[in-house]
Amino acid sequence: MTHQQTFLFLFILLACLIGCNEDPSIVGVGVLPKTDYSAPLTDTIYATSHATEQNVLFTGYVDRVMLGNAADCEAWMLLKFNTWPDSMIGVYVTSATISMKTMYHFGDSTGMLSFDLYNVKSDWTGDSLANKDSLFNYSSNYFDNSTFIGSLMLASLDDSSRVSFDIPQSDTAKLTQWFTIGSDTNGSNYGLLLKPTNNAMIKGFYSFYGTSADSEVVYPELIVHYKNFNGDTGTYVHAIGVAKYLAHADAALQYKFSNPSDSLSYVQNGISYRSSFHFDTLKTLRHGLLPSTVLVNRAVIEVTLNSSSSLFNLNRTYLADSLYAYVALTDSTLNSSIVTLSQTYTNAQNQHVYQVKVNSFVQAWLKNPAMIKKISVAGVNESLSFDRFALYGNNAALVSERPRLIIIYSTSK
Repeated sequence: MTHQQTFLFLFILLACLIGCNEDPSIVGVGVLPKTDYSAPLTDTIYATSHATEQNVLFTGYVDRVMLGNAADCEAWMLLKFNTWPDSMIGVYVTSATISMKTMYHFGDSTGMLSFDLYNVKSDWTGDSLANKDSLFNYSSNYFDNSTFIGSLMLASLDDSSRVSFDIPQSDTAKLTQWFTIGSDTNGSNYGLLLKPTNNAMIKGFYSFYGTSADSEVVYPELIVHYKNFNGDTGTYVHAIGVAKYLAHADAALQYKFSNPSDSLSYVQNGISYRSSFHFDTLKTLRHGLLPSTVLVNRAVIEVTLNSSSSLFNLNRTYLADSLYAYVALTDSTLNSSIVTLSQTYTNAQNQHVYQVKVNSFVQAWLKNPAMIKKISVAGVNESLSFDRFALYGNNAALVSERPRLIIIYSTSK
């Protein structure tokens, strides 16, 4: 290599090192030509309205089922054992016990869990029955007093033990029908409804879905004592079936959620109420309407928690102190796409603030001004807990508490 070639190589290497040492800014300085975009601007857009909207929550394929009453929410459990082995088809059931493993509670962990037991009259498996359907309002379609089996109680429940209850002797004939044939095509087995009568706790139990961290069996079990055709007696344990829960809010809570004059918007897990926020325009406080040519470097929606109106487990061990944000394609849809989890921080007033990145939402609104500018906020793992997030709405007394979009953007020259 000649001296001239060596000098040229070192010059190029030095230029590369200097370039690598310069961190590109959020608008791509060092990557894009500096003349393409202006220096970044930061601005805020406040929501023009808010609402609490109910979403259909499907619980047919989650790893837990809920039962009980707590505060102003109620959860009913549906439980069905099926798919019997050939050796059990046609046996006569003399007694039966159902055993379930606990995994969660909401409310008073020391309270009693009591419930009425009914036979179910119609199919509810999968997601054919959701929480907006007729189980609560027109319950005779699924059960009525003629299918009542008995009232039962489970005491001293922790979150990691097995509890059990006996099927009353008067209804073992119905269980015998379950074992009539190997399939459920004859309509003899629609399972059981557990309707809570307590008023202090919602309890979570393992369902037939998901796996445990250890080898311990966690699925619900049906333990039957039976007599077969030969007159032989035996005990059989069955842990195959389907389960789900359906929950709803009482009338007072439903009114609170739907009251447009309320300064709060709510996210209610377990039932799937979600907060929605409208932004009529993309007009910022300082710089007017954002043009469609704006490059959105970062956009976040921030919502502030009203702690006194929120409701978490007494020990605040709620499953996830975080929210999801969804964008609506039309005003009648609650969500269409999902973004990343929120981050949280404490503001100067010692309030809890959730911040969710929504770059793609804002960029899409700029490209298509006719789009509905609506963001819905939902709880993480909303089918696995009953936590309630009360969020300040657009009419909050303090401007600093109102839901807002904070946008960092650059304009093309």
